[in-house]
This record gives sequence, structure tokens and C-alpha cells, in this order.
Amino acid sequence: MAGARTPDEMRRILSLMVGELNASHLGVNPPAGATTPSTGRLGLRWDPAEYERTGRLRVAEIIPLGPAAVAGGMRVGDYLLEVDGRPVGPQVNLDELLAYKIGRRLALRVATSPRAAPRKWPFVR
Repeated sequence: MAGARTPDEMRRILSLMVGELNASHLGVNPPAGATTPSTGRLGLRWDPAEYERTGRLRVAEIIPLGPAAVAGGMRVGDYLLEVDGRPVGPQVNLDELLAYKIGRRLALRVATSPRAAPRKWPFVR
């Protein structure tokens, strides 16, 4: 949590921690009167071991009825390479790439491995 640079990042980290508890009635919300979230979500869960080992985002789960599931084409095991033409890597904050993208079309470039030929889809969140 020490690495959170904004209140939104802190809430995101706390939400991920609460999600690990599998407690359906717990959550982290912004303070009353705060603006609505501005960071889009893909509806994907990443493989934490892969990220720790290589810094790459590998899809571990596609959340049912989430944006990626509804759009189709994404598969467990795919690697996220680009968001709207911007590369994704260990030094890139995915939340920054998804900032102000709620309800907008988004192009993702994914591949079955980091060296495989990439595929591209537009996603809407």
C-alpha cells in the first residue's frame, strides 16, 4: 500500500485485498461526496506469480459478464501487451492506461505468449 500514489490506487489495492477474502458484503468505497471512479476495468484477473517473476500481465481468469467476457476473444493464458497502442510492462501502471476510459472503446493487443504474434480487439467498458 505504500506504493499507492493516489487515493484511487489505494482503494483499488484495498479492494483487491478484500476480494481475496471472498467476503461478498465487504468493500472499499470513496468518501461521501467524492466523484465517481474514473478508471476503467477489463474484467480480468492476472497471474500474480507470472507478474512477480517476469513483470508481464498474463490472464488467470476472465470474470463472467465482465467487459472482456462480454466482448469475447480473450482467453485464459493470454498476455496483455498494449492498451490503446501503449505498451504494458513492469514499469507501466495499468490503472493509468485505463484512466477516464469508462464507457469508451479500447483497443487491446494480446498474445498467447510474450513472443507470439499479437491479436487485437476493441473492448468497451
